[in-house]
Amino acid sequence: MKGEIIDHRLRRVDPLYSLLVNAGSKKVVLRIVVWLLLLTGIGAVVRKPLKKAFFEKEKTVSSGRFQDPEGLAVDREGNLYVADEDLARLYMLDRTGKILAEARELPGHPNLTTGDSIAVIEPRHIVIISDHYLLELKVVGSTFQAVRRFSQRGKGEEDFEDPEGVSIDRSNGDVYATDEDHRRVKVFSKEGKFLRNLPVEHDPESVHVFEDRVYVTMSKAGWVGCYTKEGKLLFKFGHKELVEPDCVIVSPDRKVYVTDQRPNRIHVFDL
Repeated sequence: MKGEIIDHRLRRVDPLYSLLVNAGSKKVVLRIVVWLLLLTGIGAVVRKPLKKAFFEKEKTVSSGRFQDPEGLAVDREGNLYVADEDLARLYMLDRTGKILAEARELPGHPNLTTGDSIAVIEPRHIVIISDHYLLELKVVGSTFQAVRRFSQRGKGEEDFEDPEGVSIDRSNGDVYATDEDHRRVKVFSKEGKFLRNLPVEHDPESVHVFEDRVYVTMSKAGWVGCYTKEGKLLFKFGHKELVEPDCVIVSPDRKVYVTDQRPNRIHVFDL
């Protein structure tokens, strides 16, 4: 009796039910095939629009040289370094925009760049964020060449999980890098030796070392923290002005520039 009730309900809600259970002639079978083709065709037509509308973030295809340039740095000669996240490619350009060097991979480094931060040591000499580690590079002629690797992916004190920002301490050459997932800023000597961790209370994004201070953006929390080189928090700023701060840098005239992703703005603060 229970089975009959279920059958009765199926008859009312499924228009194919009567065809499927009575498929005793070629005509009925043909009708089944037509129904299935129609349903399959409709599914194929609406699947992509529905997926795009509800599940995929629309991505704009660039008509320029880059697709998603994330990392950016300029040396004192005016050379421009660009890391493109979507193209997974690193570029060096001169001040006119001519490409001087370009790379997607290097021996031992199949995923050269994730498109994140770049720090200049000197002209043609940079540190980039590679595949869960830092990589020091030099440009020789028109070729990027690896100098040394800083750390690796892991859970240890010296390891990275998700490096995002990198900066050079101009006083001694130390390299500072944020590790978002581990919530700390890592410090290395210019020779690549691990020195210490600076714990932070939120997921750090960008870092910039200026004089005796370390500025770190907390993208998800919406503020910038100013720390000592030993990791003591001195003060926070930007709570009212910032929504999703990304990159931070301090200019020689002591102004702090902070990019804000969601309002598409660059904020300027006085020290």
